[in-house]
Amino acid sequence: MRETIDRLTERAKRSWEEMESNRSIFEDCYEFTNPFRNAYNRELGDKTHRKPTRVYDSTASIAAQNFVNTMTGKFYPIFSRWAELKAGLMVPEKDRKSQDQGLEVLTNTLETYRNNSNFYTAQGEKFFELGIGTAPMLIIEGDEIRPLRYVPLMHGAFAIEDGLYGDVGALYRKHKVKLRMIKETWPKARLTESMVAAAKDKPEEEREFQEAFYLDYTDFVWRHDVWCGTEKASIYNATFDEQPFTCPRWMKVPGMATGIGPFVLAMADVKTINKMKELQLQMAAMNAFGMYTIKRGNVFNPNTISIAPGTFIPVSDAKDIQRLPDAGNFQIQEYMLEDLKTQIRQVMLDNRLPAEKYGQGTAFEVAQRLKELQTDIGAAFGRLIYEDVQPLIRREISILARKGLVELPDGFEIDNLYVTVQVVSPIAQEQKYQDVQKLVNAVQIVQGIAPELVALGYKIEDIPGYINEKLGVPASIQRAEGEKQQIQQLIAQMVAQQQAAQQQQGAA
Repeated sequence: MRETIDRLTERAKRSWEEMESNRSIFEDCYEFTNPFRNAYNRELGDKTHRKPTRVYDSTASIAAQNFVNTMTGKFYPIFSRWAELKAGLMVPEKDRKSQDQGLEVLTNTLETYRNNSNFYTAQGEKFFELGIGTAPMLIIEGDEIRPLRYVPLMHGAFAIEDGLYGDVGALYRKHKVKLRMIKETWPKARLTESMVAAAKDKPEEEREFQEAFYLDYTDFVWRHDVWCGTEKASIYNATFDEQPFTCPRWMKVPGMATGIGPFVLAMADVKTINKMKELQLQMAAMNAFGMYTIKRGNVFNPNTISIAPGTFIPVSDAKDIQRLPDAGNFQIQEYMLEDLKTQIRQVMLDNRLPAEKYGQGTAFEVAQRLKELQTDIGAAFGRLIYEDVQPLIRREISILARKGLVELPDGFEIDNLYVTVQVVSPIAQEQKYQDVQKLVNAVQIVQGIAPELVALGYKIEDIPGYINEKLGVPASIQRAEGEKQQIQQLIAQMVAQQQAAQQQQGAA
């Protein structure tokens, strides 16, 4: 059943308090990787950028951008197929081919509407938040031209609540909306009398609203409620059979709703290298401009000394002017900095090849880097499929079906039994290429022993289907079972005719 606004406010308060308890961790990630994106250093609705004031090294920010590019390219390559609907294992073998062809049409339709939306723009923002640990994204029903809208949320603008089984049970959001935009944001919103009156006089005035998306465990549906923060008046509510958002988490700690990402894990090294760069700049300035002692008549007082580049320190037992010796060892610091940079890039999955000054990587090195990347994101890959890919496609299909843009058979549901989502993104394809390569290697080894053993040991006729399934070959260009039988009969007839012709020639 639907929760009351007071009850939702209390639940949301606890979730916001948990987010606030980890605020310092999130702020550090923003400050050292992308300080202009930090939602914590501004008031809600503030459009002013805050300049970084204590960042002296760009290693973390560069690695963060490469993390976003790597994840986007490996999971959701732009305008490329990264997932498709397939018949599940519960579908009889004889019916899978025809069902796959129908599901391929649905997959193509999803791609068409997705490519006509802001999906790939939103992915970059979402993966940056995933680097911190948690990356919720709303999938909103749009208009007839662009029925799918994607709204990624950043830390400081959302709070989440644990579900019964460690998944996300609720998502809360705070944001300000102009009075004239309330109906555009929620077309079926019920405005209060004060909102209607204020919208006539001050349409640009902003009001703070809270949203709650939560799973109703009684009716097994998702509820969506919106209320004004100042009036505590409900203005909109809806019910969905599917989860109306995705919320992937990189790594989850039991007892915590939010995730922990590679940016958090690398933050100790990031802070260390940043402090070393700050001290190195100070040392470079001291070595460049020097510090000097000058003669004075009074007694030396250390409390009045200012150690800074280009300063003069009065002492009683010096020459008229004398430069202090340089301090520090640049070589040792450079060695330590390179070591820290390597660790930061490794943790943040920045697997770029080294610069030319270090030599070009061999083919083995490039292949090894790809294998290491696949290993490093193995656990996160499984969580992304469960918390991002499957809810995303379910939500997209539901929106298009409600708008009458796709036709679904009765009882259609992505249950991974009769209909499943098969990920065919580059990171998944690399594993499938390895599976195909294992088969090829096995066949070659057996053929080297005795060619006739290949037909005895393998179902030769099923190998093309296995390769097509692994490599994601479209079902529309694969031959159906009936077509295969007709071709086999035709080949058999041609062989028989050739044999008969040869026999006649021999008899003549």
